[in-house]
Amino acid sequence: MSALDIQPRTLESLVGQRMPPDILASTLTESLVLAEHPNLVIYLYPGAAGIIRGDETPLIDAAQHRGFQTHLSSFTASGYTVIGLSSQTSHRQRHLAHRHRLSHALVSDPNFRVAETLGVPTLRLGAARVYDRLTLVVTRGSMSLVLSPLPTPESHPAFLAELLRRKRQR
Repeated sequence: MSALDIQPRTLESLVGQRMPPDILASTLTESLVLAEHPNLVIYLYPGAAGIIRGDETPLIDAAQHRGFQTHLSSFTASGYTVIGLSSQTSHRQRHLAHRHRLSHALVSDPNFRVAETLGVPTLRLGAARVYDRLTLVVTRGSMSLVLSPLPTPESHPAFLAELLRRKRQR
């Protein structure tokens, strides 16, 4: 059985899992080790040209990037580092980070190491495999929350920033 045949776990089963020690290329540093960051908001995005489930993927990706950038100070105030993760090349991600003026990292996982280790869902777009749109909240090194970007990828960052702000105030 190939790695592509592995079925993703249910989203609920991801809660409690530790982040993998994989070293991934980042737009802010040469490399980034997810397990070294105790509190993370990792938004997964397809990062592929074309249409997935009716989304104009590049436009939705851009709106999602901008949403997380807009609320970056709220995430930071709650003690979280924001990272965008896709299977795009690090070269493509550097271009996007510059174009969208992102001050948070985009991380490249072209070999789907995070998907294979954690069992997060991926999609097929023709012959291409891409990450499904999903947000992972890592608290003290373990996954504490897994969300699909609802109601929309562009409004999702505001919802999540408010959720983490309220959690911090308790």
